[in-house]
Amino acid sequence: MPAPAVVTRGLTRLFGTTRAVEGLDLEVPAGAILGFLGPNGAGKTTTFNLLCGFLRPTSGQATVLGEPLSRVSHLRGRFTALPQDARFQPTRNLLDSLRFLGELQGLDRVGARREADRVLQAVGLSEAAHTRGSALSHGMAKRFGIAQAFLGTPELVLLDEPTEGLDPRQAHSVRGMIRALVGHATVLVSSHNLPAIEDICTHVAIIDKGRLVASGTLEEIRRGKTLEERFLELT
Repeated sequence: MPAPAVVTRGLTRLFGTTRAVEGLDLEVPAGAILGFLGPNGAGKTTTFNLLCGFLRPTSGQATVLGEPLSRVSHLRGRFTALPQDARFQPTRNLLDSLRFLGELQGLDRVGARREADRVLQAVGLSEAAHTRGSALSHGMAKRFGIAQAFLGTPELVLLDEPTEGLDPRQAHSVRGMIRALVGHATVLVSSHNLPAIEDICTHVAIIDKGRLVASGTLEEIRRGKTLEERFLELT
């Protein structure tokens, strides 16, 4: 069996006296599409920020693709993410921004341009390729954030609320992009959209008040209670 893509052991993050994440023990199997569920304030975004290296844990430890959190920056090209409130260069157009990000991942100039064209088409932004970041609507910015997370051939993709603010057609397209990663990458998807999670995910982890409530395959979590019933218990 391949090693888990993500492992956390006692992962904890405090903000003053607030325990945003507390003692989180989680394993994400390689190749899984894991839905990370919980009510607002449950600790989902903080967990993602810890795994990305944007925040340091107060205590505990974690590995991402076998690397400790202190070395996440060494996973260039292997690990991509869509933060919840991603911001982009306001003066660069979308094509140039994606080419630049692709080169940062280690792609050569030709490969970076090819990948930029591919992901812009995938999220329906080909006609906006020369639009500056400062001119993006909320929906366009969201789709652009998703595009950068799908650049190259990452082994692990973290998506924080990827379909939030998208219309149904766009959300359907994003779910299709996630499904296409089955067998090619491990994906963690944070979402409040339970039907969407059930539609695309192989595994589920439910978090509440910073603590893991349940985790396992979708079928394991469904036994006895639906995802909706489990989620309503927390809200």
